[in-house]
Order: sequence, then structure tokens, then C-alpha cells
Amino acid sequence: MNNISFRILGIAPNEAVQKHFYTIAEKYTEIQMDAYISNSFQSIELLKSKDQENYDLIIARGETASMIKKIAAIPVIEIPFSQDSILHSIKLAETFHEKYAVVGFPSVTSTAYRLRELLSLELAVYTIHSIDDASHIINQLKQSGYSIIISGLYIDYLIIQHGLKHIGISSNYYDIEAMFKLLLPMIRFYVSQNQQYHFLSDIFRYMDNSVLVIHNGEVLFSSIKLLDEQTAVSLAFKAIQAQDGNHCVMEKISHDTLIRTTCSSYTQNGETYYTVTIVTQKLKLSLQKNELLYYSCAEATTLYLKHFNEVFFSSYQFSMSLPQIIASNRPVLLFGEHGTGKEQLAAYIYTQSQFKSHSYIVIDLKVLSDRSWSFLLTNTNSPLTSNNCTLFFRGLEELSASRLEHLLYAVRDSSLCTRNRVFFSFSYNRGRNIPNNVLRLQNLLDCISINLVPLRERVDSIPMLVKLYISTLNIEYCKQIIGLSPEAMELLKAYPWEQNLVQFKRVLSQLAEACSSAYINAESVSRTLKNERYTSAPPDTCGLPFDLNRTLYEIEVDIAKTVVAGLGGNQTKAAKQLGICRTTLWKLLNNQ
Repeated sequence: MNNISFRILGIAPNEAVQKHFYTIAEKYTEIQMDAYISNSFQSIELLKSKDQENYDLIIARGETASMIKKIAAIPVIEIPFSQDSILHSIKLAETFHEKYAVVGFPSVTSTAYRLRELLSLELAVYTIHSIDDASHIINQLKQSGYSIIISGLYIDYLIIQHGLKHIGISSNYYDIEAMFKLLLPMIRFYVSQNQQYHFLSDIFRYMDNSVLVIHNGEVLFSSIKLLDEQTAVSLAFKAIQAQDGNHCVMEKISHDTLIRTTCSSYTQNGETYYTVTIVTQKLKLSLQKNELLYYSCAEATTLYLKHFNEVFFSSYQFSMSLPQIIASNRPVLLFGEHGTGKEQLAAYIYTQSQFKSHSYIVIDLKVLSDRSWSFLLTNTNSPLTSNNCTLFFRGLEELSASRLEHLLYAVRDSSLCTRNRVFFSFSYNRGRNIPNNVLRLQNLLDCISINLVPLRERVDSIPMLVKLYISTLNIEYCKQIIGLSPEAMELLKAYPWEQNLVQFKRVLSQLAEACSSAYINAESVSRTLKNERYTSAPPDTCGLPFDLNRTLYEIEVDIAKTVVAGLGGNQTKAAKQLGICRTTLWKLLNNQ
């Protein structure tokens, strides 16, 4: 056997494929493998962070391989999509009984064309070569009545942003192993790195700000000073991805620093160049981790909308249509039980709105410390000073009555809702009413009110949810599941789902990971749900008759009302039983 050693850089879309890389590489003494998990866009940043001279070649899947071939200085070997993998995705799409199409780079569509010819399928197939191609074709398909797109992971966020369902194509172990066998005859091969551009060095070298000039995915020039190069390049590519038109401004909190990234583009001789300026500013008050989170449109899509689309949200009954809510600039109050999809709906409206080229800022009120609360209301770098952004105040139920009042006046007096799009969420447990101070916020700010009903009251949406989840879980676990048996589906529909979509997602994930066939059976579902009944309890109730996930004052009000009702409305007896005077009782009953 040849003693040549191949040093391979593997780029995997998920942990399952990464594991396959290492498992297969261990079979061959010739192969030295370094495998990393990265999506198509992050792979460019990953490749730039590695010294390519340390590797002989790169292996990656489909669209990721197509992207990095443009910038790699060493050969890139593409993991092919097998006919079997694409056929499984087609079979899953057929279970929706809706119009579907295959969209992808030639690595996807060439196989789809062969399947269409061999099996005489009525299958729409569209080949793309860039993001611009994909956006145009997806929009055309939507206008033509298509609701499902089968593709790799490169354009999944675009499909979701257009309100369509996405079914990904997974690569199984045998596809990857076959590709590895083809690598063994290859000899070590190096390609000289691309010549670096220096013509802008003297112009920007002494600028106060950090500047990057980017063309065709290459950093032509960098004057990074205050940030490390890898972080700056990552921010630059995110700004380019989020760009809508010829200008984009993104803001991000990193430790005690506010980072403002400005991206502009210009075209010369048919070539587009991006100039990304990064300005850093030290904050006077440091923030705890996860209290303020800044996202671009692409990041929000990936984080919140992996399993959700326009079809799912349109199944809710709103006072206004979803397109009307998206087009409006009014603030939105989202309320419902825990886990009903409030975060996902807010993120979806943002990704479809006119503010999507600016930051999506999540203020988590549950973990907001006293110092950060002061920063939020008084600091000149507070999100309340933002313009053209989308702000999501998550968890109004976590605020005391006084803090909620302060927030209401800060938002109103700063005209925050006229300069930005603002969302609030309020979560409550089963049987609880919305407090008067939250209703006061809704009225004073003229909020669009959206009540997200619990999953147990909309069981007809469960089959669609199952299909949406399975299409992404197939990718995550390298499975080729088509669906559930009818009996298994009925078991899911009959379950009470006390924790709503959060619990539903966890159960589907367990079922998919354990499934070894094309369909999840009733026995597996029954066993999983039985265990769920023993291990899960409604959140924050602890078996008590009152919801403790509130302020002490709100709990006291509920106790007072319960006692008065139990005594037939006799407030004198109620006050005596509670050990308080009638005046105090009257104030509790009237929220004063």
C-alpha cells in the first residue's frame, strides 16, 4: 500500500457528518483528518482562519464545496448527493401534498435530473450558481404556487425568509465512505496561494477606524487594529450577508464593547467591492452575558426559524393578517403560555420587515441585573437610543409593577416605537389572566395584540409541525425519515403538551434520533410519551394552585381574590381571615 499521507481538512454541516468523517478516516492509515462543523457562510471564515499549507485537500458537502472552491488554495473534493438521499427528500415532500421543487447547485440538480428521467417523475428542478440566482428562482416559485423547496443547507434561510417550507438533503454514511475511497489514489498536491493585493495599504494604514476591503469573498485589504483579525472578518462577512441595497449598519455587544459595523458596496467594471468599517466603543457599564443580544437577519433566521415558516404562523388566528402585521410599524404585544412560539413569531416578522437590514436586539428581562437595568434606561449606548432596529423585550412577566411602569414611560417618552419596530412578550401559565399593568402598556403604546394559543388547542397543526421538524432533524441526525405511522400521529395529537412547542420539539428530537427506519412507529411514540408524563411537569407551578412566576404583589392579589370568592364576597370576613384591614384588602382587590 502507498505510504503517502493525506492531510485533510473536513467541513461538516453538523455533528453527525463530522463523526462520519472521523470514523471513516480511522480506517485508513494514509489519512490525517481535521473536521470542523460549519455552515456554508461560516466555512469561508473557517477557511481563512486556517493555514491551508497544513493540508493537502479539503472535503465538504454540496453548496459549501461550491463556495469554498472559489477561495481555496488547495483542491476541494465535493461529497456527492446520492440518488437515494435526494429520493428520500422527494418522498418526504410528497407527504405534504403540496407543490414542491428541487433547487440547488449542479451537485444537487444533476442527480435530480437523472432521477426525474429514470423514474419519469413530474419534478421541477432549478439549477443555481449564486445567492442572487436562488433568491430570484425562489420568488418565482412562490409566485407560481410552490410551497416546498428541496435543497441543501446553503439556501435554507432564503427559503424560510420567503415563507416556504424547506426540506434538506442529508448525506448518509455510505455516500461519505464512497467519496473517501476515491481520495486514496490521489497524490499530495499544493496550489500556490492567491496573490495578495497591497494597492490600498498606504491609503488606509493610518486611519482611525478598522477597515476591510472585500471582493469575491477575499479580503483585499485590512487595517484592523483594535479587534483580532478573525473576529473582524467574521463581523464583515455577516454585514455583507445582511446587506439590503448598498448600505448596512449592524451593532453588537461584545463584553464591555459596542461594535458598530458599517458595510457599503460599489461596482466597478462589473465587479462588486465591499468596504466594511468597524468602529469599537467602550461601554461605561458592562453587561451580563445574554442580557442584550444583537443579531443580523441571517443570524435571527438560523437561530429562531429553523423549524418555522409563514405557513405555520398563518395557521394562527390573528386580528390582522400576517402580511398586515409585517407591514405595520406599530409595536406588538405577544402573549400566551410558555413555549407557544412568541420568540419565533417576533423573529419571523423582523426577517420580513423593512428593518431586516439592521440589528435585531433581544432584551432578556428575566436575567437583567440592576446595573443593566440602569444601563437600559439611562445610558447613551442603550438599545433605547437605536434607530431603524428591531427590539424584542422578552419576558414582561419577569418585571415588578414599578419596573414595568418605568419601562413603559421610557419607551413612550423616547419615541422608541416611532424610530424602531418594538416587540414585547408576556408568558403566563394555564388559567392565568393578563395583569392590568400589561394591558395598560398595550393601550398606551397602541400595540398590536397577538395571542398565541397553546398546542393542545390547535392539534390540527401537529401533522404539519411533524413534517417541518423531521425535515431539519433528518439533517441534524443524518437520517432519512419520511414521517410517522397513522397510529403514531394520533398519539401525538392526543397528548396534552403542557410545555407546548418546546416540549413538542424535544419529543420529536428523541424520536428521530432513535428511529432506524423510514417511519416512526406508534410503539416508539407511546414509550417516549409515557416517559414524558413521568419526567415533565408544567413550568414554574411546582404543584401549587398559584403561578409563582410573578411578583409578590401579584400573588397577594390572587390570594385575596380567592379568599373573598370563597367567602361569598364578604370582604369583612376575608380581611379578618387574611389578617389585614379592609382598606388594605380593598387596595389589593382594586390593584392600588
